[in-house]
Amino acid sequence: MRAWELYEATNELGMERYDDEPDRPFNKRKPLISLRYIHQLKKIKAIQQKEDEQRRILMGLMYGMRDENEPTAIQKKQDQVDLLKKELELKKVKIEIHDLENRWVDDLHRLARSGINRAKKGK
Repeated sequence: MRAWELYEATNELGMERYDDEPDRPFNKRKPLISLRYIHQLKKIKAIQQKEDEQRRILMGLMYGMRDENEPTAIQKKQDQVDLLKKELELKKVKIEIHDLENRWVDDLHRLARSGINRAKKGK
C-alpha cells in the first residue's frame, strides 16, 4: 500500500474512509451537553432509583426475600401485645401504690386524731 492511498478520501471500492472527527456545530465553544439536559438526566436517574427500590420491595414481598432481622407481622403483633401487657402491669402497680398512700394518709390522720383526743382528755 502506498502513502497516497491512505490520504485519499475513497478506497478502490468507492467507499469513503471513516472520519473519526465527530460532527460538531460550527461554534466549538458551545457545549454539546447543556446543564438543563444534565439536570433532566439526574431527575430521570432519581426516578429510576425510586422505581427500582419499590420493585425490590415488591419482589421481596412476593417471593419471600426479606431481611432476617426484620420482624414478621405476627412478631410485630406479639410485640404490641407484650407492650400492652407491660403497660397494664404498670398501671396496676401505680394503683396499688396510690391505694397504699391513701391508707398511710388515713392511718396518719387516725393517729393524729387519737393523739389530739388523748390530749383533750388529759387536760
